[in-house]
Amino acid sequence: MRLMMIDDDPTFLTVFSKTLTQKGHQVLTFEKPRHAIEDIQGNPEKYDAVFLDFRMPEMSGLEWLEQFRAAGHQHPVVLVSGQTDIEEAQDLVNLDLDAMLLKPFNSETLKKVLIKLETTCNSKETGHDSRSFPPESNETLAWKNEMVELLNESLKLWKKEYGDMTHLAQASGIWKLTQEKSGLRPRTLKRYLSLETLPMRPKWRQVIDTLNFVIQKSSSSRASSKIEKRKIKLEQTLTRLGLRHPYHPKQKAG
Repeated sequence: MRLMMIDDDPTFLTVFSKTLTQKGHQVLTFEKPRHAIEDIQGNPEKYDAVFLDFRMPEMSGLEWLEQFRAAGHQHPVVLVSGQTDIEEAQDLVNLDLDAMLLKPFNSETLKKVLIKLETTCNSKETGHDSRSFPPESNETLAWKNEMVELLNESLKLWKKEYGDMTHLAQASGIWKLTQEKSGLRPRTLKRYLSLETLPMRPKWRQVIDTLNFVIQKSSSSRASSKIEKRKIKLEQTLTRLGLRHPYHPKQKAG
């Protein structure tokens, strides 16, 4: 996800943004809340969600969120704070707050918040209600984890024989490339390489297409055969769960 982080503590900004970046997210940090509101109002499509400190000397989190919602922006917002009283918390809920991270928080708590944000962002893209998905079963988590592991294995094989993740996206034509300052990058593909950043409703057909593409192009029969066997089991699981129809691999033109 593309995340905005607002906090007047530069040390916390550095540590927390590094944590989120390591999990595959893109983060822009702001110590000045007014700079943040100006930036996101000038280009709201630049961000997917906001992490907002509650107690800041220039503008409180409540004031920031009031101004943000008054401008019509519906981005998911997570409050990050050491403490809030009941009245303040209710005001934030009334302004459509999506989650709260109370300091100090652990990795499991952060993981749950990130999953919630992914759910909200994905549902807004598809037009569905973002706040009512049921908890995922162990079986669902198992096939998603297997899919992520298989995609990482295929990328490792591709890197060994051909090139990096960007090259795989370009060669296969399966994954969208996004223009960034450093050049074209497969932002969506990168999200599929970790269970924590995987969309709640992943486009698993794209993953199957990618696995088939790497298998077909690989010169290592042993490595590709191993991926092929696991891919077949994954397809069988998806069929059993009623998540897929008969599959026909895509072939890249030329």
